[in-house]
This record gives sequence, C-alpha cells and structure tokens, in this order.
Amino acid sequence: MNAAQQKILERARQRLSGQSVGIYDGDEDETNTFSASQQSILDAARERLGTSRVSQSDAPTALGGGLSRGVDILQQSYGSTLEGIGSTFGLEGLQQTGADIVARNRQQLQEQEADATRLDDVKGLGSGVKYVGGLLGESAPQMGTTLAGAAAGGVAGSFVPVIGTAVGAAAGAVAANLPFFYGSNRERQKEAIERGVRTEISEGAAALTAIPQSALDAIVTALGAKYVFKPVAEIGGGIFTRAAKGAGVGAATEIPTEIGQQLLERAQAGLPIADEEAIGEYIEAGIAGGILGGAIGAPVGR
Repeated sequence: MNAAQQKILERARQRLSGQSVGIYDGDEDETNTFSASQQSILDAARERLGTSRVSQSDAPTALGGGLSRGVDILQQSYGSTLEGIGSTFGLEGLQQTGADIVARNRQQLQEQEADATRLDDVKGLGSGVKYVGGLLGESAPQMGTTLAGAAAGGVAGSFVPVIGTAVGAAAGAVAANLPFFYGSNRERQKEAIERGVRTEISEGAAALTAIPQSALDAIVTALGAKYVFKPVAEIGGGIFTRAAKGAGVGAATEIPTEIGQQLLERAQAGLPIADEEAIGEYIEAGIAGGILGGAIGAPVGR
C-alpha cells in the first residue's frame, strides 16, 4: 500500500471512529491510486458513510457554470419584463407567462449557486481563476445581446446619412438592453418588498431607470473607450505594452459603468445607496467590471 492509499484509508478509519473528517480531503487526485478491487471497496465505504464522490465530469466548469447562470439571469429578466408588461396593460395571460419564466429560472439559479465561486470565496489562485471564469460566463449572454443589438443598429444606421453607423449601433445596443434592465429592476424591487422596504412594484421606476442603465452599458463602453479613455491610455507610450493599455482602457470604462448601474438599480428599488451593503455591492461590481473590462480590452489593445 502506497502513501496516498494509506492516507485515505486512515481518514476513513477516523470517520468510522466518529471524527468529523471526510474519506479524502479533496486535494489529491485518486485516479489510478487504487486497483479495481480496492476502488470497489472504497466506493462501498463512501456509500455507507454518506460521502459519495461527485465525478469531475458531473461538476460544471467555472466558465460553463457561469454561462448557464448567465442564461438563466437573462431569461429571468426577460420573463419579469413580460410580467411587467402584462401587469401594466391588464394582459393576464402574458403576466402569468412571465411570472412562470421568472419562477423557473429563479429556481434554477438557486440550485446552481452552490457551484458558483463568488468574491468572498476567493482564497488563492485556483479559486481566483474560477471566479474570473464564472464572471465571464455569467456576463456572456447579456453581452451577446448588446453586441447583437449594436450590430443591427449599426447596419440600420448606415443607411441613414444623418444617423450613421456609430449612432445606430449605440441606439441598437440601448434598445437591446432595455428589456434586460427593466426586468432586472423589477426583480430587485421584489427583493425590496420581501425585505419590507417597499410595498409594491413601481413599473415606471423600473422602466425609466432601465434607460440610463442601458445607455451606460452601450454608450460609455463603446464611445467612451474610443474618444475619452484610449487617448489617455496612450500617453507614456513605451512604458506599457499595447495589451496592458487595452486592458487599462477596458477596466477604466467598465468599472464606473458597473458601479453606476448597481447604484441606479438600488435607488429605483428604494434600497439605501450609501450603507454598508451598498458599498459592498459597489466594490464587488467595480472589481467585476475591472476584470471583465480588462479581459475584453487586452486583446483589443494588441
């Protein structure tokens, strides 16, 4: 019996004796550590002790898990938008359809949360990589809708001399984001109602706040990077590489965008915008924005 086998079996004996430990600590790769017969015995012991192992193939990757959550977040927001439109115009069927979509995706998000790596979970390089992967995955669906809207708007604007491609792209991105932010704002208001902060949903506040949120996402990111932040980043040209400059530009645009959107979301929901919880949300939004902006900006700067 080798050292790895001895260590795992020793932990099993400790578990049988009543000590609160697992059969294995999760740091070792036990693949090919045991023979087939030994592995069969160990699997039976795990089943008896209630410590059956989830195989790596069953566990989602950070990026894949983030992407799945991102799709659910997008669908939940769209569902809430349908619910809000139905409520506003007295369309009960549409309202119920939207509510069902919200409930289904909320349940899926709750089930997936255990696999998510959040900022508070980052303790080292490995968990940091998982955190970044999850962020990229969660952001991808909403970013995809923004890019699709910008592309469609740009094409449409190119046929109108006064508007042009750039303005058309910005308008398309804003239009594509409005349903997402409207629905997201409604869901945050529901949270405020559950916490006793407000008594009912304000459809007007949710919809009107979605306009500047969408504008921040589209205009500040697209036009600000080109006309404001990039010239600043180019000052001092031989000190940093172009990739580093691009990452800096991306972070400089995304950090204020994410913080601003978070502040607007809290304000329209009636939640405090300067208490400890709010500051924590701004910090996390800023960190996430910096990581995402840097990841997007670095390739562009090369």
